[in-house]
Amino acid sequence: MKQGRVVKKLIFALSVLFMILVGCTTDNSKLKVPNKMESSGTGEQEKLGPGFYRVVRVIDGDTIEISFKGKDEKLRFIGINTPETRHPEKGAEPYGFEAAEYTKKLLDNQPVRIKFDIEQRDKYGRLLAYVYLSDGTFVNARLLKEGYAQVMTVPPNVKYAEYFVHLEKEAREAEKGLWGIFYYNMDGNLEME
Repeated sequence: MKQGRVVKKLIFALSVLFMILVGCTTDNSKLKVPNKMESSGTGEQEKLGPGFYRVVRVIDGDTIEISFKGKDEKLRFIGINTPETRHPEKGAEPYGFEAAEYTKKLLDNQPVRIKFDIEQRDKYGRLLAYVYLSDGTFVNARLLKEGYAQVMTVPPNVKYAEYFVHLEKEAREAEKGLWGIFYYNMDGNLEME
């Protein structure tokens, strides 16, 4: 008698599990797995999952363009600065092209997630954000850690300022990236060796 109850409970549980797995609907559209690159319906913006955006292009080591809310927008990484590749007054700076190429390798054809700090835009209208790859890689931090960027803290966006200083110090001590070709002069400015 006891075995019969156990068998009935097991059959009931398996039936419920089967209905959950198969579904109780004939509407197959509800069973559709969304395509990773499917449009979100906001024009050119391609949604790559909740909170992820398509990188349109890499402008330089610390600036990209993303498809954001239906239009292409420039985005500046918060808290870091890479050497310039095309500054109107300075021109290209040493290690600028290497930093831009590294950023391109990291972000080219990758979905990115962005997180804002206090201010979402700079005085030029660019988005200001912390950038993450789909695997969780924190791009701003990675550029510092590998020696492609230096810390540039602009209040009020200071959430990771101390962490960024720590990463830059480690890269400098290990002479990674730009820290292998630069040193600080007596005025605190970077100079090449």
